[in-house]
Formats: sequence, structure tokens, C-alpha cells
Amino acid sequence: MVGFVKQNYSRNVMAVVWAVCCCFGLEVSAASASHAIRFRVKVSDMGLQRSSLLNGKQPNDWVEVRLPGHLIDSPTLFSAVSRGEASWNTPISAAVADFSAFKADDKDWIVEDFVLEEKEKILELLNDKDSRQKNEALFQQRTGRFVTGEANYKEYSIVFVRDSGQPHAVPLVFKRTTHGYKRTNALSGDETFDIIFSALYKGEITTVE
Repeated sequence: MVGFVKQNYSRNVMAVVWAVCCCFGLEVSAASASHAIRFRVKVSDMGLQRSSLLNGKQPNDWVEVRLPGHLIDSPTLFSAVSRGEASWNTPISAAVADFSAFKADDKDWIVEDFVLEEKEKILELLNDKDSRQKNEALFQQRTGRFVTGEANYKEYSIVFVRDSGQPHAVPLVFKRTTHGYKRTNALSGDETFDIIFSALYKGEITTVE
């Protein structure tokens, strides 16, 4: 459900173009403050080629960012849950709810999973018949969701997910609200987030002390 579309709202919403835990359960979800993740990617592989972070750099140069978080060495495959079983208590449980809503093709549930200020835009996307059908077909092929890590950036929690059959993880962004962790596309044009997204796709991610 995540497309790699440069500076496009649908980048983190509808996958109409492209298509956890060994020791962490659904309720264990705070990225560790004592560890960090380094995201590295070549300039030529960045999504936002006009990013100010690339000023003075050549296509083969590397850019990187470090954020508090952790990677999960042996991710567990989470299966879809029912709407009644869904939880938004942690970013990971919210990521599972997000997968389950799309797997069920439940429009109201999908909208519920997003922050209040983005619900109208999400509904517009879901009301696009062609996109909705492609998205439904995509999720019919996916049997579960791996969570491969978490990071903290600004006031957001970023969960790295890889659905079954997908070649690489993608970052889903969640914001803590009075109704639990809800998904948001607030970082879709953020330059630091672009490094995270691009590193997961074509770069390197490693845990550092």
C-alpha cells in the first residue's frame, strides 16, 4: 500500500504503482533510546532529487541520517486481525490494524486508521474506483505483514513493514493521538524522511550504538 512516488500524497497511501518480532510483541513498541539506526543511500537513488540535503553532492555520493530506533533481526509475520480485535495502543499494533483494514478492503476502517486531519483526503483516494480495485487486488495476494524495525523522528513513530511477497520494507508513519497511534502522511515531503524511505528501498540500514 505504499508507492514510491516522488513528492506525491499517494506515496504513503495507495500502492497502485508498486506494489515482527522475535522478542517484541504487539504491545512492545517504543523505539529504544539507547540505540540508533543509520540510514544510508546514494544521491542517485534518492526520491527527492531537489532535496537541500543533496546540495554540493554528486550522484555517487552517499547521504545518511541517524535516528533513535531498533531493527528486528528475525521478524515475525503478523496475520490480519478482525476490526474488533484491532488495537492502536502501539505503532506496531496500529501497523497490523492498517494491514488488516486494507486486507479486508473496509473503507470505513481504513479511514479510521488515519489521523483526523487526513481522513477526508484518504476518503477521496478510496473513492477512486480504479485505484480501489488495484489496491484490493494487491492485498488479496498478501498473506501477512512483517515488522522489521522502528524509529522515532520528531513527534512521529516510524514502523518498517514488509508485506508478504514484497522485496523490501517501507516506512509507515504514525502519530500518537487521544485515540491511539494513527497513520499519517505528514512526512511525505520531508527531506529526512526521504532518506529513510530511499535507504529502505535501495540503500543501507544498520544499527549503531
